[in-house]
Amino acid sequence: LQYGSETLTRAQTAPHKGSGATTTADTIIVAAGGSATQVLDRIPDGSRLTSVTIYHDRNNVGTLPTTRVTGIVRKRVLTTGTSSVIGPSTEDPTAVLATYEAYHGFAVAVTPETINNATTIYWIELNGEVGGVTAQTTMYHCTATFEVTSQDKAP
Repeated sequence: LQYGSETLTRAQTAPHKGSGATTTADTIIVAAGGSATQVLDRIPDGSRLTSVTIYHDRNNVGTLPTTRVTGIVRKRVLTTGTSSVIGPSTEDPTAVLATYEAYHGFAVAVTPETINNATTIYWIELNGEVGGVTAQTTMYHCTATFEVTSQDKAP
């Protein structure tokens, strides 16, 4: 790129175990009410994070839960230890049972953020279902979409 910008999407590394979660070879099984995280580590320095998509599927139980899984993007400034969210928590909008219980992705809201890999770490958190008729879900991976210019550094 010379003097322009481009929007790219990259798969991120394998998810990490969280509270109420167990790991398999490259996935995490998230219990109802549990959580799992995935570090967003394949984003170039100086680029602008614009969206994250989580891919998961749910154990088939035949009824939608009261609250479907949710995702939220977070960051921690390493020099201060301060954590904050980058956009609101987003509930999986999939409301058709057969689609929700199959492998699919949903976009998590992100307030655009300029990436600084030298001082900040970024991650996505998947929170399990809550309320009535809950089941475990398997988190496979996520993708991050970001804007780059010719001035951004390669990851």
